[in-house]
Amino acid sequence: MSFNLGSNKNSKNLDSLFQSTDPSDSKERVYRIHTDNLHNYFNQPLPMYEGHRLDDLVASIEANGIMQNLIVRPLVVDGAESDTDYEILDGRHRRKASVLAGLEYLPCVIKRDLTEDDVQLIVTETILLQRSLFDLSYSQRAAVLATRYNATKNQGKRTDLLIKEINELLESPDEAIDNKQNRTSEQIVTKSGSKDIVGKPYNLDGMTVYRYIQLNKLVDTMKEMVDNEEIPWTAGSDLGHLSEEQQVEVYAYITDNEVKITCKQAKALKQLAKSGKWSVEAMTAMFEGKKKLKKSSSRHNVTIKRKSLDVFFTNDETEEEIQTTIVEALSFYYANVNKADDGSLEGI
Repeated sequence: MSFNLGSNKNSKNLDSLFQSTDPSDSKERVYRIHTDNLHNYFNQPLPMYEGHRLDDLVASIEANGIMQNLIVRPLVVDGAESDTDYEILDGRHRRKASVLAGLEYLPCVIKRDLTEDDVQLIVTETILLQRSLFDLSYSQRAAVLATRYNATKNQGKRTDLLIKEINELLESPDEAIDNKQNRTSEQIVTKSGSKDIVGKPYNLDGMTVYRYIQLNKLVDTMKEMVDNEEIPWTAGSDLGHLSEEQQVEVYAYITDNEVKITCKQAKALKQLAKSGKWSVEAMTAMFEGKKKLKKSSSRHNVTIKRKSLDVFFTNDETEEEIQTTIVEALSFYYANVNKADDGSLEGI
């Protein structure tokens, strides 16, 4: 099967947009669509390839052509699906590299009648099929996993243990979460224990996914610090519980004072935020280790172990007599310590 491309080179009708490869026996018909009519999906969780990675892809396409079909859906314009333009769900890097390599038409599979959740699942599934999660930065992993989790949860079609576990975590009190974190490895693992997690997003440890969901809530400046390992990623997960305003205040403090935030501090900040007593002063006090002293009826309350006093007192002396002797001894000490030239008691 073939389409008549017509004689008008500027024509944008259906025939000029598609060139079928005629896979008549295929379930998914593949069309060749002009690069001008292919547009990047607006809600991609990862940035575009740049630098050497893009250059390598251009070189590969120049040498071998496009070896994998793009997945697209009709572009929606003013609430209606376009008959001419398409949104790339998988293959935006191939399109960019193909334009640089001089290609005009790319092989595409068109998906129709997709919900936004369907689209997000396709986008994240293809990312995990093509790359190891560990090839991504911390913030990129967080974006992919959070996007995929939300799409799967919203669909309501999956009942696997991972979704149930994360739902419980999102609804659990902090104590339950902290207890579970202490029992869980922070590494992403598959059920088989293999390092190869490509295409197996639902074999991820539930606590790890939960942490990444929280990490995805960080403001961009904090995400950048996590990616640069200036903040431990697990600490970043705790900071994800803070509001954007609180995160901005923390960022200002740690950058102005050149503080490297610890996991313990991040956890304390999370608790401070959840207590409803957050303020810049309270945050600063936490970083500087200042604690309010509890009010007491006396200025000092010191306990001395009896064993320490046995060398000075007999069993016959009363508690009041011992206390009087200690006070007199201290009075003598402070009255005479400054008389020694070197500040010691020598010669007193």
